[in-house]
Amino acid sequence: IHQIHKGDFKITTLLRFLNVSWNGLEKIDAETFLDTPHLEELDLSHNMLTNLSGQQYLLHTGNLVMLNLAWNS
Repeated sequence: IHQIHKGDFKITTLLRFLNVSWNGLEKIDAETFLDTPHLEELDLSHNMLTNLSGQQYLLHTGNLVMLNLAWNS
């Protein structure tokens, strides 16, 4: 998985835990998590994400209590 897009989780609205570690992930669209209002834990470790301070997708993760961004570019 190199990218995650808006609509990828539109049928998983009750999603609470998501592990996308070790995928070579480079890009996450800004509106990717609009359909996952219950998301509490997000593991994005060991990918190729850059500019971690500018990750707009986090604006739509209001219930997030655990975010793992370790070992990214």
